[in-house]
Amino acid sequence: MPPCLVYLQQMLDLKILLSHVFDGERLTEDHVSGVLHAINTLRKGEHG
Repeated sequence: MPPCLVYLQQMLDLKILLSHVFDGERLTEDHVSGVLHAINTLRKGEHG
């Protein structure tokens, strides 16, 4: 599987996970971008 597809699959899994975490709340773009920002920060830390 190409890395981009793996990444998309992870994003999908994350979205499902978040929808459970924020059960009853609508996930906003702010929620999603906040989480993505956190992930990007972690990834930079790993590669840095």
